[in-house]
Amino acid sequence: MYVLIELLKTLSFLAYMLRSFAESFRNYEEQVPRSVIQLLRNCPPELASTRRELLIATRHILATEFRKGFVPHIDTLIDEQVLIGNGRTCYETLR
Repeated sequence: MYVLIELLKTLSFLAYMLRSFAESFRNYEEQVPRSVIQLLRNCPPELASTRRELLIATRHILATEFRKGFVPHIDTLIDEQVLIGNGRTCYETLR
């Protein structure tokens, strides 16, 4: 659980850095979406606030040029089990 929270903080920092230094991260354009999806899949169902923060960081990444990397993964992202999770709290809070 603590590892997930640290990864989320790193993702939030990355989203912040992408606004100003997108060219520096261009080599990781394909890895960032895969990592975000993996974090969504690995987020425990009882951590609704963590999933919410993850979705906010994802929204900030989608506001940059890195949104192109999410296109091949759009089917996975619109899957409700991946996006919202299967926990009752997440479903009620995030839906």
